[in-house]
Amino acid sequence: MAFKFGPIPYLELEFNQLGNAPVGNPTSVSDWNTFFDLPNYGTPFTKVRIIGNIIRLYGGENITLKSQIFQSRPLKKISDSKIIIKANDNSFYGCTSLTSVSLFGLINAGNYCFYNCTSLTSISLPSLTSAGNHCFRYCTSLTSISLPSLTSAGNRCFSDNSNLISVFLPVLDDTSDGWFVNCTSLQSVSLPSYKFVGSITFYNCTSLTSISLPIAKYISTSAFENCTSLTSISLPLVEFLTGGSEFKNCTSLTSISLPACINILYDLSFSGCTALTSISLPVCIALGSSVLNNNLFLGITGKTISLTIPASRMTCNGGNPDGDIQYLQANNTVTITTT
Repeated sequence: MAFKFGPIPYLELEFNQLGNAPVGNPTSVSDWNTFFDLPNYGTPFTKVRIIGNIIRLYGGENITLKSQIFQSRPLKKISDSKIIIKANDNSFYGCTSLTSVSLFGLINAGNYCFYNCTSLTSISLPSLTSAGNHCFRYCTSLTSISLPSLTSAGNRCFSDNSNLISVFLPVLDDTSDGWFVNCTSLQSVSLPSYKFVGSITFYNCTSLTSISLPIAKYISTSAFENCTSLTSISLPLVEFLTGGSEFKNCTSLTSISLPACINILYDLSFSGCTALTSISLPVCIALGSSVLNNNLFLGITGKTISLTIPASRMTCNGGNPDGDIQYLQANNTVTITTT
């Protein structure tokens, strides 16, 4: 016979008042199993214990939270020891009293799962691999996010978190858009596994000063637009700027190095980058959608600029330089190094 030793796992819920618990009788394990729709959504609980405003539920396993289960309820904290494995859409939507989430077995969080949890200051989700669209949007009290197992995040997953300062997402690699839109306090980002920077990913991240994207290959539309504190960027493996306006209005950007960039496919990529003085595009064979002036450098005037560019770009426009290079030369003092 096999014996199990150690503490019994439990799910802990804390409400502002015990009377705000979403069941008729908080001491009834049957009421809680009905609330969580067990066994349909997992193994039922076998025991309940009340400690002040805290409810501890014992014996449950492999539980999926139904959509909207805690939506707009006065839940203050939730924690467990690998009991909840999935949270469906809107599970905690609008839980404005929720301050702490520690769900060590949660693997998937659905669309809008923690949307508008405006008091949330702490999340511990070490097993989370997938977060849906808008999952953590408007969690305006979060200052840092560390999700070590997250590989997939939906559109605008972390956007509009105005107090978010730092992000650590070491294995995230997805093509979704708008992850950090309007995260105006965000200062540093580490995304070492990120290959495709989607549209408006860092749009209006006005405090972002540095970013590490060591294996990124594609930058899409307006990905860094209005990142007005970004001073320099080196993207060693980026091959394509694919959507236009990628660095538009990065007004503090002084240097950019894209040593592997082959094509800038659309227009306005560096327009409004009025502090830019060093541009290195040593293998780039397309500056915008044509060899004419595509406003890649619109608004950059009166600067002393060093430009590194393939020799072919100096004769591609009927024997003349590409129109974007001509714009730089007409409005700035430009030293050109050809490759």
